[in-house]
Amino acid sequence: MFPGQLPRARPYVLAAYAEMAKDRGFRRLAGVASLAALPSDPGHYFRVVPEGYDASKKWPAVVFLHGWGGNFKFYPWWWSRFSEEHGVVVILPTYRMGGWWTERGVQNALGALDETAAELSLDPRRVFLAGHSNGGMGLWAVQRARPEAFAGLVSISGALLDVSDAKPAARVPVLCLAGGKDPNVPAAASRRAAEAIRAAGGRAEFEELPEADHFLMATDAEAVYGRLARFLGLRGRRTPTSTPGASRR
Repeated sequence: MFPGQLPRARPYVLAAYAEMAKDRGFRRLAGVASLAALPSDPGHYFRVVPEGYDASKKWPAVVFLHGWGGNFKFYPWWWSRFSEEHGVVVILPTYRMGGWWTERGVQNALGALDETAAELSLDPRRVFLAGHSNGGMGLWAVQRARPEAFAGLVSISGALLDVSDAKPAARVPVLCLAGGKDPNVPAAASRRAAEAIRAAGGRAEFEELPEADHFLMATDAEAVYGRLARFLGLRGRRTPTSTPGASRR
């Protein structure tokens, strides 16, 4: 985490880990941030499956790409709340420091989706791709590799690294979320991404949270949850979530 934003984000992150400590399943769930430093790639991912999952039905899904620093345990906890409220399967692949624009990064993301789709009943018309920071910059490469796989894209604190990715991204609706006080990836970078996709003929929304910084998933969680739900076309439900499981391939 970047020193300049640590004081603001710290209480939110500590509160999240305090909540995890109360949950026996999350206490047992191993952290995998150390995998970022391994010379080999074990192909790890987390999977969040909502309570009440019924294989006779088709379920919406989100593939989420983590940012720089690895796939922190905070991410599946954060998404478990969204899964609880909206009945969504969430797939969280792990790839080192978040180089999702590389060939192996793309393979990890799509491999986690393929394995989950083979084991669970996903609705192929409602599979979305999202990412934060590095994940919000690398999701374009994943979508470009398999453009028919995703119904929409969500880039959080991200940017468009290659303007040529605007045309493939224009195939589906896109949401770019940014913090107005983000010194790491300025909101202007997310705005430019949305503008490039619109110029390529796509439907791209840009939304800036004026007081948020790079870690808006922690500091402005409720606003991000609400915006995601509206963009994905999801309605809340009263169903508790199950504890996420960790899978390897």
